[in-house]
Amino acid sequence: MKLHFFTIIAILSICSMAGIVAAETLAESSHPYANDYDYTWTITDPSATQMRIHFQKLDLVNLLGHPISDTVKLYDGDDTLLATYSSDGEDFWSEWYMTDTIKVRLTTGSSYNAWGFLVDEMDVRTGMTCPPTDPDALAESCHDYANNYDYTWTITDPSATQMRIHFQKLDLVNLLGHPISDTVKLYDGDDTLLATYSSDGEDFWSEWYMTDTIKVRLTTGSSGTAWGFLVDQKDPPDPVAPDSVTGLHNTTYQETMITWVWTDPADTEFDHVMVYLDGVFQTNITEGIQAFTTSLLTPSTSYEIGTRTVGTTGLVNSTWVNHTAMTAPLVPVPPASLTNLHNTTYQQNSISWTWTDSTSADFDRVMVYINGVFQGNVTKGVQTYTASSLTPSTSYEIGTRTVGTTGLVNSTWVNHTVMTAPLVPIPPASLTNLHNITYLQDSVTWVWTDPATIDFDKVIIYINGVFRSNVTKGMETFTATGLTPETSYTIGTRTVGSNGLINSSWVNHTAMTAPLSGQAFSVVLEEGWSLFSTPVKLESGHDKFSDIFNSFEQQNMSVILGWDGSMWYIPQGISFEPLSAYYIKVKEGKTATAFILPSTEISAPPARSIIKGVNLIGPAQAFTNGGFLPVPLDEALISVQEVGSLTGYIIVISPSLNQPGWAYACGGQVSDLLPFKGYWVVMENGPDTLYGFSTTPIS
Repeated sequence: MKLHFFTIIAILSICSMAGIVAAETLAESSHPYANDYDYTWTITDPSATQMRIHFQKLDLVNLLGHPISDTVKLYDGDDTLLATYSSDGEDFWSEWYMTDTIKVRLTTGSSYNAWGFLVDEMDVRTGMTCPPTDPDALAESCHDYANNYDYTWTITDPSATQMRIHFQKLDLVNLLGHPISDTVKLYDGDDTLLATYSSDGEDFWSEWYMTDTIKVRLTTGSSGTAWGFLVDQKDPPDPVAPDSVTGLHNTTYQETMITWVWTDPADTEFDHVMVYLDGVFQTNITEGIQAFTTSLLTPSTSYEIGTRTVGTTGLVNSTWVNHTAMTAPLVPVPPASLTNLHNTTYQQNSISWTWTDSTSADFDRVMVYINGVFQGNVTKGVQTYTASSLTPSTSYEIGTRTVGTTGLVNSTWVNHTVMTAPLVPIPPASLTNLHNITYLQDSVTWVWTDPATIDFDKVIIYINGVFRSNVTKGMETFTATGLTPETSYTIGTRTVGSNGLINSSWVNHTAMTAPLSGQAFSVVLEEGWSLFSTPVKLESGHDKFSDIFNSFEQQNMSVILGWDGSMWYIPQGISFEPLSAYYIKVKEGKTATAFILPSTEISAPPARSIIKGVNLIGPAQAFTNGGFLPVPLDEALISVQEVGSLTGYIIVISPSLNQPGWAYACGGQVSDLLPFKGYWVVMENGPDTLYGFSTTPIS
């Protein structure tokens, strides 16, 4: 039963081992381990040349006075025994071994057991040497060194005939009463043994040897390691680079240059300073100069000087001493002046100048003056300016000053004077808008617009081809008198200049005098809207809008509208009757003249129907004392004051459209109705007949 029991434990242990290995576990026994157990774990790192392992815990059967039967043994990859452990411990490292593999073998006896072991870390070295712990080290072992180690360091100085070396520390395995297996031996360049060290020491020199090379060889045994050694000096010593410069700083603040100064190191072997600017080598500065100047720099820019000192042996100090300085900003200055200013035209009323712009980088524009008066700015690249509306045969001076992008203006003027071409004598242009403004029996008055030509002087007037008069510039009217009624007359005009030249083009207009049998009236409508009516029946053949307003006057009108009691309409081809009124719009800046020719036939007072609601009417006053006079509205509208027994008109309105504006309601202040105007009449009842007071013929 006991054998069976242990067999089960062994099997369970092996199964358990495979199951509990964790990422931080490299080798681990069962806890507790079994009796009669023998198993080996392998820990390896192919990149390693030296290895050691860490025991988190080691707990074996160790009975005082009894043979030790339970052990943990370490082997290398070739199964060479490295170490045997039979005592307990926690948190300790094995020694270093020259191997890339450590095997951990647990062997137990037939009785008693304990917790076992756990290996949780390994430490490896991948070369024969370790990184130095002292920057001055000439030869240094690993700390601690490994077992079964053999390596040689070489310290040489080709200029030496005798040498010695200094040990900062020497610590080897040296067990009293045991053979010494770890040694440090010194050899010369021919591998002749010079000295053997097996004891410890600190801060001591070797003896002097007739050689320029000393080799230091560390040889270790198979067990037991120590700190090792460190050689930090040789005699004669190696040449060293000089110290760095101090006090590096700039002494200038210029736009395009910087000067730096410094203090040279006091080392006797110092020779020169290597100077770099923004990482680019510039030059070597010999001992004693202690300054460097760089030029052709960009204003407002940061520059870094870098320095390294060099000794007489050529050794360069690896330490940089740098300093950064800024160049001064560029002081703004105005751009240079333009060049090659000259005219390229010879005209009566204009001059064009061209030039070559300033080549200054910050040039922006040219300020242009004519005869000392500022005209405008000409942007960089345009390089031309034209002055217009000039006087012929006149001298003009262009003045120029350049302006920079900073706004600074060059104080220097660059000017050029040139003459416009003389005026070639030409007659003035013709007059315009020639038309009559009267319709009388024995005279016609014409008006016009003078030409805008500068040298225009007067208008020559002809009536039916016969010279009548000269009309001076600015009068713009002529009246022909002593004419025959109902006769056509043509005015002919030609303009004349102050130089006497006559325009060969005629501008003519034909107008008719009024017939002898009646009187004629002219009514002028101003710009904008007006209300227009006739107070009297018109002569047949002169009662249409096209008769009342001739073609010239019609050009000044844009709209004619009538009102039928419910909607607007455009009157076309209808006779213009008394008691009716129309809206007429005259173009801006114009007038329209209506020629009213009363009928020569006998006619009764006019009448028209007006409806209930809104009516547009014109008054028809009686012809009295040579004209049509205003009449109070209650008299003018007496015929529609009542409709039978009902109320007639209740409201009368005069729109303020080139006539007095007012509104009347029954019982209010009575206003006058003016001839040739129009009014709104609101009837409360209707229809009814509105009667006028005028008759024909008139005298």
